[in-house]
Amino acid sequence: MNFSMEILLKILRLKRLIKLFFFLLTKKYLSYWIKPTFIGKNQVKENSEKGNVVCYALLYESLADLMILDIACEDFSLPSPLFSLGAQEKENNFFFIRKSEGFFGRKTVLRIPPKILRIIDQQNLSSSLETKIIPVSFFWGHQPDRENSIRKLVFSDNWRRTSQAKRIIASLFYRKHIYMEFGPALNIRDIISNQSSRSKKARKILRLLRTQFKNQRRAIVGPDLSNRDRLIKTVLGSKKVEEAILREASYLDTTTFKAKTKAKQYANEIFADQSYRTIRFFDALLGWLWNHLYQGIEYRNIELVKEIAETHAIIYVPCHRSHIDYLLLSYVLYHNGLTPPHIAAGKNLNLPVIGNLLRKGGAFFMRRSFQNDTLYKTIFEEYLRQLLKKGYSVEYFIEGTRSRTGRILKPKTGMLRMTTQSFLEHSVRNIAFVPVYFGYERILEARTYNDERKGTQKIPESFADIFKIFRSFKNNFGTVRVNFSRPIELSSYMLSESAKEDSVEDLQPDHLAKKISESLSQELACKINESMVIGPTNLLATACLFSQESELDKSTLLPLIGFLKDIALTSAPSQAQLVEKNESTILRNAADIFGIKEIKSKNIFDVTEDDKISMTYYANNTLPVFILPSLILNFIGSKKKCTLEELENFLSVIFLLAQMEYFLPWQKDDIQKISEKIVRTLETKEIIQFENNRLISLKNELGTQAGAPELARISKNFLCGIYIAMAFLIKENSSVKDFKKLINDLMEDENPLIENISPLDKINDLRFSELFHNIEQVYLFGEKSDNQQAIYQLFETSKIIVNQDFKNSVEKRITHLFGP
Repeated sequence: MNFSMEILLKILRLKRLIKLFFFLLTKKYLSYWIKPTFIGKNQVKENSEKGNVVCYALLYESLADLMILDIACEDFSLPSPLFSLGAQEKENNFFFIRKSEGFFGRKTVLRIPPKILRIIDQQNLSSSLETKIIPVSFFWGHQPDRENSIRKLVFSDNWRRTSQAKRIIASLFYRKHIYMEFGPALNIRDIISNQSSRSKKARKILRLLRTQFKNQRRAIVGPDLSNRDRLIKTVLGSKKVEEAILREASYLDTTTFKAKTKAKQYANEIFADQSYRTIRFFDALLGWLWNHLYQGIEYRNIELVKEIAETHAIIYVPCHRSHIDYLLLSYVLYHNGLTPPHIAAGKNLNLPVIGNLLRKGGAFFMRRSFQNDTLYKTIFEEYLRQLLKKGYSVEYFIEGTRSRTGRILKPKTGMLRMTTQSFLEHSVRNIAFVPVYFGYERILEARTYNDERKGTQKIPESFADIFKIFRSFKNNFGTVRVNFSRPIELSSYMLSESAKEDSVEDLQPDHLAKKISESLSQELACKINESMVIGPTNLLATACLFSQESELDKSTLLPLIGFLKDIALTSAPSQAQLVEKNESTILRNAADIFGIKEIKSKNIFDVTEDDKISMTYYANNTLPVFILPSLILNFIGSKKKCTLEELENFLSVIFLLAQMEYFLPWQKDDIQKISEKIVRTLETKEIIQFENNRLISLKNELGTQAGAPELARISKNFLCGIYIAMAFLIKENSSVKDFKKLINDLMEDENPLIENISPLDKINDLRFSELFHNIEQVYLFGEKSDNQQAIYQLFETSKIIVNQDFKNSVEKRITHLFGP
């Protein structure tokens, strides 16, 4: 008997060694061949370094998945899932939630793994023990499940279990498209603390793990994509669209069949046809582009998106700088294991070849305006509702078009209104908006934008434009930075707005959607700026544009860049990114990107007028950072002496207007804290001083201090615009049309006006017209209409700050326009 048992133990040990040999051999092959993406490894390392016991949970029984996990743990020095090779199962640091059973193991059965029970027992024995279970998800050829085809069945990871055959094929043909993610750790001590029985504790752990796996899969794979034809049928068959078709037939006095045909044409014009093969094509193309044209991509705060993507339908709301924006966000999301969004693109991009590629990359096309076409409008709204209802991520640009100036444009509310109305009327799943900031050190369309700002008419897009990109490869375009801001949950936002105003709850869905979208558009624009990038080109452009030196020598530029950098450190939003480089590196890198030559014999930089026009774009990017310090400096300079209370009062009066103009990412309640920080920085720089710890004054004349005059000039446009608008508004029967004529007349004047207006706004009167509208909205017709003292104080302050010659010029033109 003893002999037989000894033989049996040897056989079992030999069997385990054979299994181990094949496991290690296969793992060795996998480690050399496949190139998986691993996400979330840092939190595993943090838990292990804290001395916590780490155990991995895998959803399905799969040796291949276990090998990938073991490879990741070896590569990143994480606790191994195999505590000691060849050990008994009870000593391993992993377990499968679903075990394979039946013929060829094709059937999976959900049972409580014995490992969970052992973990519970160990935790009960020691209250000081900290055990973390980490769910690990695997996606072989990760992509959304789409149209019924053999390719989908073979290569696509979807909402069903990935078979062994798929894993083999994916490892052979798509070795770079294997994705593994460590999910958020479950703290076992906290989970089981309020459960009585062992089985209840185990079931609770299992339930939480299954929920976590489901959320991870939804965020990464996305919802099950419907066949495009089926989605068209669903949209055209909806009650609202059918009613619109009947109205169209009646209005045009035609047959219902012809109206339906027209509706289907609209649907084919609008709907995306996302293809994973095309996404991979763009992945390869853009990967090559970033490495040859740009010096790579950097991104921040992606973890904010991953967290909320598990429970919400995501709407990405980026600033719009370049045509390449359409693909940039999808590329970053794809490389971080998130589903590329459906992207709202203008119909002008639906060009031959390019349009089809963009459509298969996830773009859906929309006309610039369709309010007068009820059928088109209804189909578009229903399509957007279906996307959100099914949990797709969507991307649209609230500015409506690319910014030619570098400043965020006044938001359009059309898409936001449709989104909000869908949420109100149909209770689509939770929606979260994710503002995104694109920071280009140089944009591809720089030359085109310069021509347009000079007055050249915009040239429509064409297929030939794609070949123009190759001309740019000789230039240095620096680095692209993508920063994600904190998400805004639509339901929470609507509750907060309702709390502010009781009458909101009484509005009909369409009127409520309109009101919410107007306030939300401003909030999103401010949130985009919250994560702005302050890079080398922004700092050099600001230094060059606001300096009045005829020759920009290195000895002037370096301290000026350093000064602006220090101001930015103080006044930038908490989520903003200041690129950490010393002044010499900033100057060298930015000058190279702008193509500015240094005349080394004179130690100066040759900055032409065309260079300055190009620089306006990048200086405008960061105006929100410098506008408050500039206003503070101008106010102190104009008052000679003032108290901190007087300064804060001035800022509280002008803040709402500045926020609307520059989309400042702060609230009015933050003014005191921000102003104190800026004042202390200016004091440290010896620009201002405190007398008796109360009165603030300039330490020397403004023009004699390095950086101070340049900083003061940044808000001159804004203050001059306020003065023009205020002087104009006190006239009776004033109109926007007359105001535009006034601005045009003033721009034609010789000095002194031009001395007061920097190159940033010499190009056109658009910003002045918007400023005029904002003053009306905030101080005359808006919620602050009763604050007459504020409007007079604003006018009086602007009168003090702008010079007398400028005021005379304005008064002369207003008198000419209205008469004495």
